Amino acid sequence: MSKLSLPAGEFISDLKIEASGQQWLDDLRSQALSDVQASGFPTQKVEEWKYTNIAGLLKGLFSFAETESEVEAPLISGTYSLVFTDGIFSESLSNLPEGFEIKPLSKAIVENAEEVEKIIGQSAIDSAFTNLNKANVQEGVFVKLEAKQELDQPLHILYIGATQGMASMPRNIISLGQSASAEILEDYITLGDEVVFSNSVTDIQLAKNAELNYTKNQAQNDESFHIGSVNVSQERDSRFNSVVLANGSKVSRNYLDTALNDENAFAGLQGLYAIRNNQLADNHTAINHNSARTYSDQLYKGILDDRSRGVFNGKVFIARDAQQVDSSQMNKNLLLSQSARVDTKPELDVYADDVKAAHGAAIGQLNDDELFYIQSRCISKEAAMAMLVHGHMEEIIAKVKSEAIRQYLDELYLTLFDK
Repeated sequence: MSKLSLPAGEFISDLKIEASGQQWLDDLRSQALSDVQASGFPTQKVEEWKYTNIAGLLKGLFSFAETESEVEAPLISGTYSLVFTDGIFSESLSNLPEGFEIKPLSKAIVENAEEVEKIIGQSAIDSAFTNLNKANVQEGVFVKLEAKQELDQPLHILYIGATQGMASMPRNIISLGQSASAEILEDYITLGDEVVFSNSVTDIQLAKNAELNYTKNQAQNDESFHIGSVNVSQERDSRFNSVVLANGSKVSRNYLDTALNDENAFAGLQGLYAIRNNQLADNHTAINHNSARTYSDQLYKGILDDRSRGVFNGKVFIARDAQQVDSSQMNKNLLLSQSARVDTKPELDVYADDVKAAHGAAIGQLNDDELFYIQSRCISKEAAMAMLVHGHMEEIIAKVKSEAIRQYLDELYLTLFDK
């Protein structure tokens, strides 16, 4: 191995799974596993991983669960649900809608083999962890809405880590036909102090005039690990509104890549990382304006306390001749401790001349004047600080369309930094 890679070692040796019985899937897994073993995992010498050290993750020994754990799932009233415990689908905890093709991936691998093979095979994301996911594809979610179908309630996809040393490799496929629409929450949590590792890949395809309101939440305990990738392909007039949140895991990394492939496609990307202690949260985004007259708006915010560390790297690419594109990108960070640190790197890569493109970043602490003003209303300093922190977070959480999901997220986030 070179200075750019770390060997897979025992970390991956326990993650080999049995043959599926379907040749196309076994071949795909085998090739991906060979790729991971040959290339290893990235070190901090790799620019994309410059600020994120995964050596601690690779020292762990993780295995797959063989049976479903009995747990109580924090379901959200007024939503449909697909629940997985330690990576295994729980039919008893799930609530699937009728009249829609929504099912666990293990079922779709058999019933929708051609579609699953095509989508996984053409996924644009290529990295050691996505290949690791591909090498272990066996479960996840398959959502397919036909033209003009509208999901009448949000769909809550819930991955629960419940057992010490368990790994899960969710592969989620979300495909919306022409003029279809849905709201989806992809949610990762743990129960108790058990250390788990989740490595997810979500492929999203939006046909002409489709709309997806997508939220991803990562709230695992502070000793677990989460690596996640989301790959989006958008056609003409489609709308992708995403909110990506993280407050858990010792090390977490979220990568979101969207391709706007035809005119009037829009991507709205919002994010929030709220971390403490020695947590590290790494957010990478890529917005690819591959066509003229496409639009994007991005706002990621961080709140960091204690010795936590945040990373934001957002890239906006505007292709040659992709004229009249309008794109904005901003990263704002609030440091609650002198020891907290954030590395931010918004980027523009523009090859057209008739465009509007802006980017920026800000790092600061709580404003003394604002604190004084609130305290002058007979409010304690602690309460004043909480109000300002809540306001910083609420701007992102408010972007979630569903009131029920917003309330769920408020309960997770708005008390994180209360003293």
